[in-house]
Amino acid sequence: DRGRLPRLRCRATRAAAMTTRTLPTAAVFLALTMVGPMPLNAAPQTEYTLDITGPAGTTFTGTCVLSTGGGTEDLPLSGSVPLRRQVSGTGISCDLMLQSDGTLLVEISSATGNSSRSRTTGRGSSVRISVE
Repeated sequence: DRGRLPRLRCRATRAAAMTTRTLPTAAVFLALTMVGPMPLNAAPQTEYTLDITGPAGTTFTGTCVLSTGGGTEDLPLSGSVPLRRQVSGTGISCDLMLQSDGTLLVEISSATGNSSRSRTTGRGSSVRISVE
């Protein structure tokens, strides 16, 4: 009889150890299920600065498209230089047309250090610029 007691105790200990290991795993699974799935391609949001400059009186019109990770957002732009906008997203792309004589300088920079700069001269000329 004494030989069987350690075996029973050993089986009971194994069952308790399995339960102890299974409960934390079940709790993590339940927590993840309640939060919902994370998008596999979710890019972090970045701060972007758009600077539009040129000689006084230079006018422009156009649109920037801000990528947000969940879609896109159109940002219509129109006016005269200088113009500075700060936005947050996963990328930005702008198409701008010069409405007056002069030169239009467009620069987009991100908080991560990426930047792009483009210049156009003459009424009706355009700039297409993007940073991700």
